[in-house]
Order: sequence, then C-alpha cells, then structure tokens
Amino acid sequence: MRLYCLSDDPNLPCFILTINGRSILLDFPLPIDHLLDYLPIPSPGCLNRFSSLPKYKLLSYNKENNLPQQINELRLLHNQIYVYSPIEFYTLDSNQYNFSLIDIILISNYETFLALPYLFKKYKNLNAQIYLTEPTYRFGQQLMYELVTYVEQQSKMIQTN
Repeated sequence: MRLYCLSDDPNLPCFILTINGRSILLDFPLPIDHLLDYLPIPSPGCLNRFSSLPKYKLLSYNKENNLPQQINELRLLHNQIYVYSPIEFYTLDSNQYNFSLIDIILISNYETFLALPYLFKKYKNLNAQIYLTEPTYRFGQQLMYELVTYVEQQSKMIQTN
C-alpha cells in the first residue's frame, strides 16, 4: 500500500492510494482562492465602472516610444491590482501521476468535485468509477453550474466594454 500526496495545500486535499494493484484518487479539488484577484462583474443592465479604472502601468518602458507599458487585463483600484479579464482556472499539477491508471475516484465533499471535468478532458481514456454521496453530488453540481454561469456572464460583460 502506498499513499501519494499531490497537493501541498491542506485546504486542497488530493491523494492517490495504491493498494493491491488498484489506484484510488481521493479528491481532486479546483483551487478558487485566486478568484478574489478578479474584479466582480456588475449585474446585467447596470453601469460597469470597472472598465474605466486606470490600467496598471509596468515599470518597463516600450523601446519604440519610451512610454510605460500597459497591461490591458490589469486594473488599479485603491492601490491594489486586480485582473479584469475572463476568469481562468488552474488545476493541481496532474503531471505528477499518470491519471489514466486511476481505477476509483472518491470525492469527500462538493469543493473537491469541481476539477473532475478538467481531469476527464485531459485524460480521455480515464475510465474510473466515481463514488460520492448524493448531497455531495447535488451541492457540487449546483456550485459548478453557478461557476459556469458566472464565468459566461463575466466574459460577455468584459467583451462588451
């Protein structure tokens, strides 16, 4: 029996247990703490004040015209830098293990449910059985739906401004 830890963050548990030639993935979370670095989107029909915030200027200068470079996706608000672009997600480093060898996936709570679509998209031949409780499934499904809806709305609002 071997236990592999794939996450160094105690809030994002992810383990692989190998026992008797079978591999069990214990949770595969989607880190969402970086979402606090993104500007919120206003409700549809409301004025979007974030699009007019000053862009963050880098200290490096453009060689052609000697002006500070601007990054269109970064905005400055109260001396804090925020991202003003469609939200991007990242998953745990899945290069640490060949996930196509996983036989069983055990999900302990709805927060460690969200990265499964990314895992199955990357490993097309992954054919693991997934075990989770009904409440975990329902909460995870609802949270995933809300995240997808939010990202779609945010992308539309940012593209129109």
